Amino acid sequence: MQKIQRALIATGYGPLKADGRMDARTKEQIRRYEVAHGWPATGQISDRLILDLLVTAVTR
Repeated sequence: MQKIQRALIATGYGPLKADGRMDARTKEQIRRYEVAHGWPATGQISDRLILDLLVTAVTR
């Protein structure tokens, strides 16, 4: 969870703390990321989210 939060922060999604908790802020930033990429806004972690988010964070 912390890696996902750090990747969200690194790609400009925040404010957010990388505390490992799936709280309302984390869900909202996941929804924002999903919408920005044309995906359904679930606010949930998926394999697609993990792969895309981590690749995007590494290439920045």
